[in-house]
Amino acid sequence: MALNISNETKVGSLAIVAVTLLILGFNFLNGEELFQTSYTLTARYKNIDGLIPGNKVVINGLQVGSVKDLKLDQKTGLIFATFTLKKDILVPADSKAMIYASDLLGAKSVAIIMGKEKKILKDGEMVGDSIAETLSNKVMTEVLPLKDRFDALLINVDALVTNLRTVLSDKNKANIEGTLEQINHLTHGLDSILKKTNGIAGDMKVLSSGLANQSANIEKTTKNFTKFSDTLAASSGTLKQTLEKANESMLSLKSVMAKLDKGEGSAGLILNDKKLYENLNASTKSLDSLLVDLKAHPNRYLHFSVFGKKEKQPKP
Repeated sequence: MALNISNETKVGSLAIVAVTLLILGFNFLNGEELFQTSYTLTARYKNIDGLIPGNKVVINGLQVGSVKDLKLDQKTGLIFATFTLKKDILVPADSKAMIYASDLLGAKSVAIIMGKEKKILKDGEMVGDSIAETLSNKVMTEVLPLKDRFDALLINVDALVTNLRTVLSDKNKANIEGTLEQINHLTHGLDSILKKTNGIAGDMKVLSSGLANQSANIEKTTKNFTKFSDTLAASSGTLKQTLEKANESMLSLKSVMAKLDKGEGSAGLILNDKKLYENLNASTKSLDSLLVDLKAHPNRYLHFSVFGKKEKQPKP
């Protein structure tokens, strides 16, 4: 016997199934497991940085739960976040729930940083909070300073272009051309100097060749000079004795001169006695007069005869 089900019953049953599926689907989209038991942990943040219910909760990149609820404490301004975790996930008491950006579009997730304590958090207990550095903060701390430097670089480039325009003006072009021409003349002068230098280098080469050829003579001269120095060194003792004897002679001569100056001895008396000097001078003059008279009248002083007879002296 077939059951007669009214259309109203059918519509109501379909509506109940649809609502049930809608609720289950909503919970699934929020990250809740449909047929698996779970427990919750809570963390409090000063800033959740865009975290919303349904965001993933991961450990080492593996999803182990989801964000269930977010509540603001009006008194403290803190936000309490409730996470739903799988029942078999054991979280040490010193762990932290860190909010981070899971992709480049800014979607947020919560990473459980596992601690090392043996104590395990239970359902409803508080887990430590942490917020990773966001991409916007990285942009603010790294990209913006680069932007400021780039702006400063653009200003410097603009100033450089302005200076180049000034330098490349018609007036400065003429000055630059003149300078280049002078540099060209200077280059030609340097070229001629280098040619002369090459000639000098050739002469020096010839001179060095000559010196190389004369090296034998130079070596011979060096050997002769060495022999002379050896001979001089060998005769240094004799030379020293000669110098000592010469010194003794000088000392003796000095002693004699001192005695002569003091009037000691015959020579000293002659040199220092004025009267004796005058007598000697007078005797010399008399002797000179005698010699003159002897030459003029030799007969007065010399009497001789061939036969040995004396001639009579003429009467005066």
